[in-house]
Amino acid sequence: MIESVKCAICGTEEHEHYLTSSDRLSSDENDNYNIVKCDNCGFLYTNPRPVNQSDYLAPFIEGGDAFNVLADPKSISDWIFKIFHPASVRWKRKTIYELPTIGRLLDFGCRTGDFLFEMKRAKWDVVGIEADELGKDFAISHYGLNVVSSLEEIIEQDEKFDVITMWHTLDKVPDLNSTLSSLKSILNENGFLLIALPNIKSFDARKYRGDWIGLDLPRHLYHFDQDHLVKLAQKNGFEVVKQKNISWDTLHNVFMSALRRAGKHRWNARWSVNWPMLFWTLMVSLIYGSKLISFGRKCAGSGILYYLTHENNK
Repeated sequence: MIESVKCAICGTEEHEHYLTSSDRLSSDENDNYNIVKCDNCGFLYTNPRPVNQSDYLAPFIEGGDAFNVLADPKSISDWIFKIFHPASVRWKRKTIYELPTIGRLLDFGCRTGDFLFEMKRAKWDVVGIEADELGKDFAISHYGLNVVSSLEEIIEQDEKFDVITMWHTLDKVPDLNSTLSSLKSILNENGFLLIALPNIKSFDARKYRGDWIGLDLPRHLYHFDQDHLVKLAQKNGFEVVKQKNISWDTLHNVFMSALRRAGKHRWNARWSVNWPMLFWTLMVSLIYGSKLISFGRKCAGSGILYYLTHENNK
C-alpha cells in the first residue's frame, strides 16, 4: 500500500514532479517512485510513499549480517563497507570528542551498535534505538549494549541525554515533526542533536539525478538540502549552529552512483570503452563534493552533518 502526504515543513498539498527513480534493491527495474517539490517552500519528498516502510527497510538494514560482511565481503558494496566502516566509526567518535559536553549519548538508528560500542569504550553512558530486531539483538548480544526498539520506549522512561545522534536516520522517519519534538524533550538544555543527511543539492546529486545513490527510494522519505533542514529545525524549536561536510559520504555516494549508472549500460559498447572517463568523472565529483578544490567558492558536500541545539542556546 502507498499513501500521499503533505509537505512536512509547510503543510502544503500542492506540488510538482521533480524526478522518478527506481528502488536500487529491487529486481524489478520498473519499481519506480516519485520525488516531488512543494509548490510553496520547495521541499523535496517522496510522494506517494509506502505505508509499511518496514517492508523496505529490512533488506537494507541487514541486521547482524553487517558483522559477516566485515568478515567475508563478497560484492563491491561489501568491500566498500569493509574498507570504510572502521574509519567512519572513528570519525564519528572524534566528532563527539570535539563537542563541549560529555555524559549520556543516544544513537537513534544504531544498527548493529558499532559506533555505540566505540563510545561506550570511551566511558560514555550510551543507549541505542534500532527498529530492526536482528540489528538490535546483535548489538545487545555481541556488544552488551542497552538498545530499545522505539523512541517511545525512551520517552516512557523519562530519560535525558547530552548528545543525540542520527546517522542517516531522519530521512527515513515517517513523521519528522513529531520525532524532532520528542527528541527535543529528551535533550538536555546544553545538549547537541547531530543529524547526518545526504545533500540533494550536492554536485554529485545534480550530476547523477535518478541514479544518485543518496536518493535510495523508497527508504528515504525526504530529500534535504541545507536550507530546508534549517527550516525544519527552526519549526521544531532547534537552531542549527554548525554544518560540516562528510567526506566519507562523498566517496561512497559518488562511487556507488557511478557504478549504478554504468551498470544500467553494461551491454552498451560505448560505456564499455569509456570506463576511464567514468573514473575521471568520479575524481572530479570528489574534488567538488569534498571541497578539496572549490575555486574560491564554498561547495556543499554529498553528505552533511548538522549540529542542532535548543533554540537560542548556542
